[in-house]
Amino acid sequence: MNSEVDAEIRSGNLVRAHELCLRSLQDNPDDARIKHAAVICLLRSGAIERARQEFRDYGLHQAQLDEDLMALDARLIKAQAFEAVAENFQPLARQSAERYAAIFEATGGSYSGINAASMMALSGDGARARAYARRVLSASALQAGSPQARYYQLASTAEAHLLLGDLRAAQIALNAALAEDPDNYGAHAVSRRQLALVGSAMGIGRQALPLPELPRPFHYAGHIFSELSDLKSDRFDTADLPARIDALLDEHRAGAGFGALAAGADILFAEAILRRKAPLTIVLPVPVRVFVQASVRPFGRDWVRRCEHCLEAADDVIEASTDRVLLSGASINLASSTAMGLARLRAEMLATDPMQVLLLDETDPRRDYGTARDHAVWASAGLEQHVLGIRRNHAGNNPQPPLEAEARAYKPAMRAMLFADIVGSSQIAEDVVPHFVGSVLGPLAETARQTPVDYMDSWGDGMFLAYSSPKAAA
Repeated sequence: MNSEVDAEIRSGNLVRAHELCLRSLQDNPDDARIKHAAVICLLRSGAIERARQEFRDYGLHQAQLDEDLMALDARLIKAQAFEAVAENFQPLARQSAERYAAIFEATGGSYSGINAASMMALSGDGARARAYARRVLSASALQAGSPQARYYQLASTAEAHLLLGDLRAAQIALNAALAEDPDNYGAHAVSRRQLALVGSAMGIGRQALPLPELPRPFHYAGHIFSELSDLKSDRFDTADLPARIDALLDEHRAGAGFGALAAGADILFAEAILRRKAPLTIVLPVPVRVFVQASVRPFGRDWVRRCEHCLEAADDVIEASTDRVLLSGASINLASSTAMGLARLRAEMLATDPMQVLLLDETDPRRDYGTARDHAVWASAGLEQHVLGIRRNHAGNNPQPPLEAEARAYKPAMRAMLFADIVGSSQIAEDVVPHFVGSVLGPLAETARQTPVDYMDSWGDGMFLAYSSPKAAA
């Protein structure tokens, strides 16, 4: 597999990994391992319908002899089972189990064997589940190979012991698996989900089999300031702020970080993430040059130097808008919402809980954008937060970045946009167009008018709708 793709999957960055798969397939369109990785990325991130479509488009349903490729169809059915309504779960689980079992009979592979056993257990067939678990154990001598291959083999052994009710043997095998490939967080996340499901089906609580603790993705934010001496705290010496940030991230097993890069708190957090050698994703409201000019350069050359170092070392730099004029409250909110969403997505892909860490001045009167707004948004979702409270000397050197000029002809705002196009409309014969307009476009337009739409337009058979929230658009 492409090493870049493998690295992103291991870290849990499945969105980036899928993008790299698509790029790689442009140069190597027949690479079955990259096709397999692309489908797995979609499955693990919850895009089941698209995963099935790519599975078919790539011709992977015709695979033979290769256990991983053959098992993709069973894996897709398994994913469908967990998305299904309650009454459809067991039939789909049984269907997935039978597919895995057939592949196990053909290949003898531990991956298909243990999945057959687990899906049998989840479908209510405990006797067959235990029989397959014993067969997996009897055939599971540790093979030479990559650390990842050995990890999955030992994880399968742990799962088989769990199905047989031997918690001590399961824990020993799981610990051995983690020792084989300790930094493969993507694989650890798969084990967390699988072992938790099997344990739940058997009435075994999570405490009975401790699962691997994974680094927790987080969103970071804080205020702009020129010098640490501009800050005060009732609980600690602000000169110790970098050490305080390190200690906070250590305490809560912080992993990948997502946030901006303004002078002051943002750069302190970004530097702490880099010291930990954790993935850093920088999300800026405007292009890098515009952002640095507005939010870094006015606060001193040292911040510019440190900002440039973080930009060079970051895993990814995302520009949330193409606005080349000045920052706006809307663009700042868009960037922070994007960063918060990315942190939550990464946590979901790693089967762990996201958190937010803030350097917050609670006396700051501004609530419509910035750190206080980010604090409120995250809190409204009921998610974990950790705040280092500070007070800035507002009479001192704490200028704010300039926002958009009042002379602008428009006011930036965040909206959810919906585009709709009708398949095959360009092939409609001219004599049928009036019927198409009356019976298709007309009802669509009427339906759109009944929703809380902020703006609506159309071009031929295409419709464009703008809403104040994603919920309204959905």
